[in-house]
Amino acid sequence: MAFNAKTNWQLEDTVTEQDMNRIEQGIKDAHENGFATDEIMGPRTIDDNQAPSEGPNSPTKLWSMLGNMIKQITGENKWATSPVTSLKSLFNKFLGTAGSGGHTHDGTSGNGPKLDPTKALTYVPLNRSGDKISGHLDFNGYFAKSILVT
Repeated sequence: MAFNAKTNWQLEDTVTEQDMNRIEQGIKDAHENGFATDEIMGPRTIDDNQAPSEGPNSPTKLWSMLGNMIKQITGENKWATSPVTSLKSLFNKFLGTAGSGGHTHDGTSGNGPKLDPTKALTYVPLNRSGDKISGHLDFNGYFAKSILVT
């Protein structure tokens, strides 16, 4: 039943049984069909420049903050841009999962030191000096260093 709202109530109006049934049916319909449907909320635009913060917020602000976090994680300019690779693919390439095209890291010649993915991985944040970026990852006591020119 489509809800017909009466929005012109006057002080002297009498509320009838039919009015109460109509109002209650509208509440029941809204409850059963969901209060926050796409039709009710309407379209929303994510602003991925909204810095994440704790605490309650409107759905649009929360989605915007999540968009900002996705953008930070992927390193892309917009939250909706697909990253170059997935974290799983990157992990597989580095540790050499079969068929991934990565190094096997089995200790044999050309495959790098033997690595145990169940052991510690430490990361030292990247440092930038002029046009050089440096940092390192330490896998099981083996040191890998990168210097990149931007």
